[in-house]
Amino acid sequence: MRYYNNQVKKQITKAPTDIAVVNPNFIFQAPVLLIMEHHSIKKPKYVFKSVDGQVLFTGHSSFSKCVLYDRNNIPLINIRNNFEVYSGKDKKNGKLLIETVKKNSTVAKKFIIKYYNIVMERKEILDFNIESYFRSAGLFVGKEKENAPMIYKIMRMKSKTSHSEYTLEMTPGVDYIFLMALAIIYMSNYEQFKRHKNVRYR
Repeated sequence: MRYYNNQVKKQITKAPTDIAVVNPNFIFQAPVLLIMEHHSIKKPKYVFKSVDGQVLFTGHSSFSKCVLYDRNNIPLINIRNNFEVYSGKDKKNGKLLIETVKKNSTVAKKFIIKYYNIVMERKEILDFNIESYFRSAGLFVGKEKENAPMIYKIMRMKSKTSHSEYTLEMTPGVDYIFLMALAIIYMSNYEQFKRHKNVRYR
């Protein structure tokens, strides 16, 4: 509980440099807040909405991947079951954009996110830490325990609907398609957690 409380109270701050992983055109210079819906049964599996309810992106899952589409039904990225992310609709014709490496931790579920930053023209890493019961997650430029800047926060909302809902709080200057890919990785880990623990949460 203490870890969760500390993470959700932490404010996001602007990244030291702009981060573009999919395309620099997906960078806003203002904060972005989206709502992610996760549907266990109906399709599409993921719906990303603005705070006023406008559908902006959808994620469609198959056996081995989830493809994120824009509102014109153009495939942007595909997230594989091993948490690698490629451009476009499939791995064969796409470019590897994101790799994840699991870290050992008893405090939270922690990952290193590896990517190539188009803006800075270099490979970079970020820390992606998920609260143990998947109520929240944060993306950090450095180590969370050393009070590194948090540039992205995911929080589960209380919902009376048949699907679960999450807020995605994004700092300015970071590729928001990259951040939505991490939200899908977060939910994929949550689904694995539920299967292994035989629990059911919204």
